[in-house]
Amino acid sequence: MSLKARITEDMKAAMRAGEKDRLSCIRMLQAGIQQREVDFTGSFILAANHHNYLDGVVLGVAVPRPIAFLVMPRVFQATPLHPPFHRRIGSIPVALERPDPGAIERIDVDTYRFAANMREPDPANYFAAKYSLPHAAAALIVRGNAGYHAFTEAAVRDPAIAALRRREPAHAADVERLRADALADQLADDEVEAEIHRMAEALGQG
Repeated sequence: MSLKARITEDMKAAMRAGEKDRLSCIRMLQAGIQQREVDFTGSFILAANHHNYLDGVVLGVAVPRPIAFLVMPRVFQATPLHPPFHRRIGSIPVALERPDPGAIERIDVDTYRFAANMREPDPANYFAAKYSLPHAAAALIVRGNAGYHAFTEAAVRDPAIAALRRREPAHAADVERLRADALADQLADDEVEAEIHRMAEALGQG
């Protein structure tokens, strides 16, 4: 059994047994593995809490690499001085308007194995729509949310949603398999393997 599979099985066993302390340690180990998997030499997204306008300054100082901030229009254009300032530091204005459904050629959906078969593009009624990924994706784009009103008879008959449902591909990726493959590739690296063993021993799992 590979180390990855052993960690997964240990986590399942801890969950079944209700061993909270052991489960917490295993999750810490998994978090450590995921942290080592991040490639800080390439592009990545930094998602941080945003409490006030000083957050951007703190991040700019704390992170050694240049950051291109995503900025809302009202902030990007708050004063006549803001646009040139944001362009100078490389900020990216975010368009908050809903996309034009007619301009969308294709919708790709990555989902879990149990949901990958829910790909009926023409649900017969509101109940069937609840089990249709194409309908959920189309309703989210057209109406801005996928709540209760996205799965009514009116939503099923909405011509804009119906047209967009056909642009969801005939298959959905298996996120669990993709993540497992990516983790397996990373575990093949001797340096990462050694780091996992070190962390496991420190947490009493070795």
